[in-house]
Amino acid sequence: MESICVRPEEITPGVIITYKLRRDQRPVHPEKEWHGKVLLYNSLCHRAKVQSLVEGYEDCEDDVRLEQIVKIEKPHDTLSHLIG
Repeated sequence: MESICVRPEEITPGVIITYKLRRDQRPVHPEKEWHGKVLLYNSLCHRAKVQSLVEGYEDCEDDVRLEQIVKIEKPHDTLSHLIG
């Protein structure tokens, strides 16, 4: 995993994140970036429960570690994502 500067305090329920799957999750396309909404975040373990926003995977939830997160969408980005 590449090192991206993501601050844990930015990860809160409802925030939209972009992340990559870990090797132990056996991704078919390891470089694919996934998008999801944070449902819960454990600041002690630096892990988030994330609901996928990818078409066809909307019912899937992932356990995402802090180091997997590539990007956190800012509130104005999140609003534009929800609108259209």
